[in-house]
Amino acid sequence: MICPVCRNYLGLQKEEFEQLREIMESSAANKSSDDSSRLNSIVNKAGGVIRTETQLNFIRDMQEFEREKERRNKSTQ
Repeated sequence: MICPVCRNYLGLQKEEFEQLREIMESSAANKSSDDSSRLNSIVNKAGGVIRTETQLNFIRDMQEFEREKERRNKSTQ
């Protein structure tokens, strides 16, 4: 599974993937804290980290900052 924002990936067993898919499909209709807890548990056990939108925005901003810094360094050399 790959994050479309930060491009980090998480290797899941087929069973874990199916559980996540089931949670996501069922939570589209009714979001419960139990579903969120199950989702977090599966991802954390697989070694992944769930990030908030704020954290993802920070990562994007830092990546853009680094790209801009590299562009400036290349233009001054």
